[in-house]
Amino acid sequence: MWNRVRAGHVQAVVSDHCPYGRADKLAASEDVFGCPFGIQSVQEYVPLVIGEALRRGMELPEIVSLMTSGPAVLCGAADSKGALRPGMDADFALLDLDAPWVVRAESQQHAQERWSPYDGRACTVKVVRTMVRGRTVAVGGNIVAPKGSGRFLPLSGPAATRTTEGAACRN
Repeated sequence: MWNRVRAGHVQAVVSDHCPYGRADKLAASEDVFGCPFGIQSVQEYVPLVIGEALRRGMELPEIVSLMTSGPAVLCGAADSKGALRPGMDADFALLDLDAPWVVRAESQQHAQERWSPYDGRACTVKVVRTMVRGRTVAVGGNIVAPKGSGRFLPLSGPAATRTTEGAACRN
């Protein structure tokens, strides 16, 4: 897949965060199609993808555009998402590109079951602060935004015709 990303054959690199529990995912050991698709990954998505891209020789602007403007275009949200310029929503993350850390299941924000498919995996990129619509929503891995401060954005771009009923981009 990384060869396709580097060759320019991929429009967007995204995550389909689905906070299923371990038991739900273990159903795949019996039947790969019998378990729910998606993984719990929203906390690790940005640092792991960017860290892996940099390790493979990609430039930061190249991978960031695949994680920001690419998805915004596919979701039909490019008029407000995917770039930092006047009139846009000002969604961004501040990263430390040289901050070694290890993914730990117990640090997951999902309160029902703290697990991660990346438990024990080393990473070199750390999210320091996350901003949504110009407001801080997370600092050092801790959510600081009040519940309900997000906004639902229904799909309206090319991705809307390729998804199941009820799919949406969320911020």
